[in-house]
Amino acid sequence: MNQNQNDSTRIPIIVPSQATPSDQTMELEPETQTVADEQAVEEIGQEDVEALRQEAATYRDKYLRAVAEMENYKKRVERRYADEAEAERKRLLRAFLTVADNLERALAHADADGALAEGVRLTYQDLQRLLRQEGVEPLETIGQPFDPQMHEAVAVVPGDGDQAVVVDETQKGYLYRGKLLRPAKVIVSQPD
Repeated sequence: MNQNQNDSTRIPIIVPSQATPSDQTMELEPETQTVADEQAVEEIGQEDVEALRQEAATYRDKYLRAVAEMENYKKRVERRYADEAEAERKRLLRAFLTVADNLERALAHADADGALAEGVRLTYQDLQRLLRQEGVEPLETIGQPFDPQMHEAVAVVPGDGDQAVVVDETQKGYLYRGKLLRPAKVIVSQPD
């Protein structure tokens, strides 16, 4: 083998040992380099290895905490957007309820046989169908016991019995997916 080729394949490695500084530099063939690396790792010392393991565990813990925090943040944002969308949906449905009330009043005062009354009736029915599809149901109140969580008393009349009962309704109440969307405005009979 040529001397120049032999020198180019040798790799200098510094191996820590008890030898003097001039003895620590060695030139090894490439295939013996991994053996020297393993020996160097063994000579690093258990203290350094344990310190590196602790540092790796610390970084792993920080990483896992960051991942968990990011997942929690995503869930909070999704929940917030869902809550905001639901609140906006309820606001829009309440606006439709006002339209339904106005159509109902128009039907109450319209000529029963007129074409206009028929158009208002069909529009009212379509709106009621749309509200039902969206999960809105009218609250049944007349003849029911007065419930301050579901009813808003606008008047009280004397009545018989031992509990307050709804005798008339001035504005319909509605439930949205089983929860109160708008309380009913009612007239209540108060027992003596």
